[in-house]
Amino acid sequence: MLNKSTIIFVTNSEEKYVAETLKKILDKNVSVVTAVVPQEKLESKSKKRLAKLLDPKERTFAYRVKTLVLKLFPEKKRKQIIKKIYGTLDEKKVVNMCLRFSPNAVVVDTPANLQGVLNAVSKVGMDIKVMVATNDITIDEGLINDRVSAYFVDNIDMRNALIRKSVLADRIEVNPLPVGEEYFSARDEGADREKFGFSSTSRVIAVKPSVPGEEANELVDYLKVHETEFEYAFICETNRQLYEYASEKGFAVFNECVDMPALISASEAVICRPDSVFMKECAAMKKIVVSINASSKAEKSNVEYLTADSRIIYADTLSKLGEIIDRIEAYTISMKGEAKPDTALENDENYDFETVITPDFTDPDSGKHIVSAMIERIC
Repeated sequence: MLNKSTIIFVTNSEEKYVAETLKKILDKNVSVVTAVVPQEKLESKSKKRLAKLLDPKERTFAYRVKTLVLKLFPEKKRKQIIKKIYGTLDEKKVVNMCLRFSPNAVVVDTPANLQGVLNAVSKVGMDIKVMVATNDITIDEGLINDRVSAYFVDNIDMRNALIRKSVLADRIEVNPLPVGEEYFSARDEGADREKFGFSSTSRVIAVKPSVPGEEANELVDYLKVHETEFEYAFICETNRQLYEYASEKGFAVFNECVDMPALISASEAVICRPDSVFMKECAAMKKIVVSINASSKAEKSNVEYLTADSRIIYADTLSKLGEIIDRIEAYTISMKGEAKPDTALENDENYDFETVITPDFTDPDSGKHIVSAMIERIC
């Protein structure tokens, strides 16, 4: 676009927070035009239809057709094909995106997006820089490619990991994952609790399971019978099944439209999967973070990295979670001066709540630093 630089973000719609946060900052710069393009719009419709045909959970095909296909393809083979198809970009669509926007840079966040964009850029013959802005706190080796002009990573350990893989140091920018300024603002926690139907003096734990079906139900059932003074607020996002099940059990439930900064503010602690951005948001508000349900390689890496210096606490079983909740309750009571501090807490390094709630791995100006570095690299 005439006299303006153009930056395109290609991102998974479920993990678009970093891209959208950076876009908000870039939009204030009159010399830059930005757009966030969901990867789903760049995927092949025919390939996605094939993936749905191979997925036994999908009910969009005639029963006989579905039964025949499932018999022809063993489960292992089906999973391999589905994994390969989902997230794979349609090269023609990416080429058309480049021709339409003529971007100075395309910023990606996953290995599949990176490969698709690199292939398309090499075909259009345009001078387009391909950059990586991670939405995680550990590096995915699938993002390492010598055609990437710049990496924007969360921490020095990610930088060192890239350098060990022969990425040039001058291509790496280190800034914490950007967190919206609303998470750093002072808030009235009592008023926030009342906003969600709790009393101003209630002790609340926000719970964001981000898991489907029975696994989430088990967590709901466990918290229902675990004796504590805490009240729980379930963040169900788009999981309607969890919303209904937790509601039936008498818990406060909220969907994806909830005022997240207010709900985190209203809580003494947060239980969640090891989602990097969400944990950073909680850390910005100085909340105790208890992580659960690490399943993917990236999530396990996140847990290993953050528990190493007590930034979060990890519960690998429900009984362990119950123990941690009890210790948080004792800690919060002692901090409010309502009881003598639990001496066991002071001597147990596994429950270093002081470290957890006074983190130094968030920065309210991080997004501005990343944006400045991006603009500098395309000018």
